Amino acid sequence: MSRVCVFFLLSFIFSVHADPKVVNLFRVTSLGSLTISVESGGKIFLASGDDNQYLKNIQLTTGTTTITLDKLNDLNDDGSPKFITAAGSVILQTSNNDTTTSRLSGYIYVTTYLQAQDPTFSVYVLKTTQSISKMGMKSTVVVLNTVLRQELIDYDMPRAISYVTKIDHSPNTNLYFQWDIPASNWNDVTNNTFFRNPIELKNGTGPHFKVFFDNIEPLQIGLNYWYITSMGPFNLFLENKYVSDHSYTTTAVNTTGIIVGKSFYADRVVNFQSDTSRSSASGFFDSAYITDDLTIKLQFVGASFSNTLRKESETQNYAWSPAAPVNLTVTSTSTLPGTFYIQYFAFAGDLQPLTSTVATSLMLQTSTTTVASTAVTTSRIITTTKGSSSNCGVHILISLLLSMVFC
Repeated sequence: MSRVCVFFLLSFIFSVHADPKVVNLFRVTSLGSLTISVESGGKIFLASGDDNQYLKNIQLTTGTTTITLDKLNDLNDDGSPKFITAAGSVILQTSNNDTTTSRLSGYIYVTTYLQAQDPTFSVYVLKTTQSISKMGMKSTVVVLNTVLRQELIDYDMPRAISYVTKIDHSPNTNLYFQWDIPASNWNDVTNNTFFRNPIELKNGTGPHFKVFFDNIEPLQIGLNYWYITSMGPFNLFLENKYVSDHSYTTTAVNTTGIIVGKSFYADRVVNFQSDTSRSSASGFFDSAYITDDLTIKLQFVGASFSNTLRKESETQNYAWSPAAPVNLTVTSTSTLPGTFYIQYFAFAGDLQPLTSTVATSLMLQTSTTTVASTAVTTSRIITTTKGSSSNCGVHILISLLLSMVFC
């Protein structure tokens, strides 16, 4: 086989396995050009809140096409972002001085060829507001945030954010929010999910329960980029804004929301509405990659459950209880605890008779935790009793509460 044939064969192999790319504009210095290896046929997007007077001094070349970035810093009439198609490597050059370059907030995002060809795959650049509506039975939507143009409210206010409201979908549509950008095998990646509706709760080795939330709290996603995977039609509304939420009260008894920490962090408390006349359940999902201490505490009447991470990591962990919550607190000993994603939830079920001489708190936790790259699965019941400590009585009450909550 000739060297030319080998070259093209290797080029094809690497092209097939190419990954999507994100490149920050502050990396493009005046010292020379920056070359990015990408897959031909991928779409090139710009997410930037930078002034066009600086973007026009940055030149992008791919194949025989050369443009300045101010030409990409715009939206089409339908709200979709402008893009060009990659034809081999992407080369970036700038005539801005390095001081100007270091202050740039934008970035280039390049999809894979297969993502560019997939009609269910779409990209949105959030500059001010954006409505998203998908009617198909499957879709992947990438959200590229731009720098937040807002006066400083809290010292831990994110630099870029999506404020998500008006989420509307049916109980038959599984909706997932995932961090980062979709990988080349994006349809197979699920362990980066930080919000889901409906949620699925497991009862040890017993039955699983699915709970759908009509009410969803405003979701503040302080990430540069994230994406949505949906198995059915949905609508939602995005805003490039931040609302202080260090102390937040939920808007309904049956509800779910999130807390995301990525950089600077101040303690959060979520106060729940409750309905003591009905059986209840509450809990949280979390994925956390912690460099300092972080404690997630769910408070009930007379009892609580805490999950403390001490420079540990865990992925797709969750804990829940057939009990009504009072509040959820997320605290840290550091203003830079690491990265974490917490989805909390609470809901009330059918009417139940009042009891006063049995357990005041019953906590059922089922979790899949990743610590130091080792998967550990745990399932345990924690009880705090008052007036009676009979194991038989506790087991009967667990069965009774679970049947009342989910039947």
